[in-house]
Amino acid sequence: MKRTRKMVMVMVMVMGLALPVLYFGSANEAAAFCVYNEADVSIQAKQVHGGTHIPFKNFDMNVNPGEKACCNWQTHDCNTEGKEDSNVKFSVYYAPMAPRPGAPPITYICTRFETHANGKVVVRGKQGEYTCKRE
Repeated sequence: MKRTRKMVMVMVMVMGLALPVLYFGSANEAAAFCVYNEADVSIQAKQVHGGTHIPFKNFDMNVNPGEKACCNWQTHDCNTEGKEDSNVKFSVYYAPMAPRPGAPPITYICTRFETHANGKVVVRGKQGEYTCKRE
């Protein structure tokens, strides 16, 4: 009986620690802007307005097909204005596998694409036909 009571107490303590972590982990995504890649190429999403301009601290992420990259709107590096509805802008591009001679080394999908600091940018398309959409 004593052993069972100890096991129950340990389980209660573990759940007491785990539940807040799970709750706040899921809440963070709701308070973030995210760039979703629903295209058939890896993309580079670079924040060009609304975040810090300090090198290596700004939002500049490679996002593989089927994945997303997010940054909490309360993070100063991603939202210097600090408001949930602050405007942030992104340039999204990709590097073609075998660019034709004379073509730029990267191809822009959208430039200075605007959303809110708690918004969502979705990149869709295939075979060179890509779009950015605010959702």
